[in-house]
Amino acid sequence: MTSARFSKKMEEAKGEPPDGGWGWAIVFAAFLGFFISTGNVHSFSVLYVAFLDAFGESKAVTAWIGGIFTLVLTFSTSYGVAMAKRFGHRKTVMAAGVLASVGILTSGFTTNVYQLYFTFGVLTGIGMSLAYVVCFEIVSIYFKKRFPIAIGLAMAGSGAGQFVLSVMTQLMVDWYGWRGMLLIMSAFTSHLCLSGALMRPLKTNQPSQIYESPDKIVKTSETESGCVNTIHGIEDKDLKLIGDESAESVFMVQLESKPVPQKPSRTRSRRLKSYLITIYDFTLFKEPVYIIVCIIGIGQVFGTISTTVHLVRRARDFGISDNIGAYIPAVMGLAQLVGRPSFGALGSIGSFNPCIPYAVTLFVCASSLIISTYTRTFTAQIVLLSIYGICTGGFAVYKTVVLKHFLGNERIGQGISILLHVQGMASLFIGPLGGWMRDSLGVYDGFYWLSGVCLLLASVLAVLLPVVKRSSTHRCHKGNVEVQNNVTSSISEKLIIQYTTTV
Repeated sequence: MTSARFSKKMEEAKGEPPDGGWGWAIVFAAFLGFFISTGNVHSFSVLYVAFLDAFGESKAVTAWIGGIFTLVLTFSTSYGVAMAKRFGHRKTVMAAGVLASVGILTSGFTTNVYQLYFTFGVLTGIGMSLAYVVCFEIVSIYFKKRFPIAIGLAMAGSGAGQFVLSVMTQLMVDWYGWRGMLLIMSAFTSHLCLSGALMRPLKTNQPSQIYESPDKIVKTSETESGCVNTIHGIEDKDLKLIGDESAESVFMVQLESKPVPQKPSRTRSRRLKSYLITIYDFTLFKEPVYIIVCIIGIGQVFGTISTTVHLVRRARDFGISDNIGAYIPAVMGLAQLVGRPSFGALGSIGSFNPCIPYAVTLFVCASSLIISTYTRTFTAQIVLLSIYGICTGGFAVYKTVVLKHFLGNERIGQGISILLHVQGMASLFIGPLGGWMRDSLGVYDGFYWLSGVCLLLASVLAVLLPVVKRSSTHRCHKGNVEVQNNVTSSISEKLIIQYTTTV
């Protein structure tokens, strides 16, 4: 065995990312996971038309399916990593595949829209969400130096899935009907289990858990005897060491460790509390700049609902057949593959105010939606929605960059999590709003104008973010509060950041 191979084996034994080997099988597994989960999400605009024709309900009532689906999707992502840590990536993705497949399968036997709220909106939404975020995490575990290349190859499945499944969904509806299409899609979605089966666990040295309490910091590590080694009485001057790689050795020198029996239920409650703290920090709403970012995020939801729920149905109003109209979201998905890496590369060149490209991409998206109401040919729709897709990749990236710019590394995880929840709750109502406006006005022009105006206002607010930050009298607390944020941060927080930059 050569020294290089021996060194690689040693790294794997220590839990270091192998940056190759079975990692490429992990990339393929993640590609398949992204292909299925993202493809199903963006093919909903085709399903929306099929559900309208099948049940004859109003567009507002039918759009609740997509609203509930999006709400569950955004709420579940924050917990996918926790499930992977508890049960393993393989079991989590395979369970997600079974859940999503059962949700789609049972949707094929529904007799009314309200049953779809649960089968497609809840069951399928949870399954797709868990599979997506866990696929992203497993790649980050297996790759370090080659992570950008690996995640780029894996994320190519998102665009490929949106392109292929948007078209194939419409073709299967024409050939087999919407019920037959859902049965076939259920079987195809079950291949998430294949994706999960390939996710071989990478042996790691389990780190100790650090929990925060009001009066002290408690450091615990489970032992084979079921006891917990607990360290109390950490001084303020030592808090800054928590989270550093050398903190363990410093604690062992400065502090006395002793085994203390710990009840399992209490340990689990502390773990749950620790994880929830890394997700929810409602003191962020004391920051005026964060409130504005949430308002901007709601504006983005208008654009997302316009292009993922009502797009194919509007194409029918323009005289474009469903078969041809299904290519519009498909091409938009390919355009996003251009926008995400391009704007990501732009952000890594030099240092500049991220609010400017953030505002520009929002402005271009708004203009594309408004102009698209007047250009009703298939070619014009393809061009405008491709521009929208490219810029969507831009504001998806800069959303996270802007939050990091104003909140810092300590609070970015909580900021992203709460923002996703706000956007999920907004999508629950914006989708039906678009359907109600179409039923009331007879055309989608009013809703697309409203979406464009909301994105325009969002672009103006994005430009004003630095001004609001400077004029705000609120300042981030220093000292112990900053350390506390460091203590309650975890790996899952970083993964949420990485995930949202690629959504």
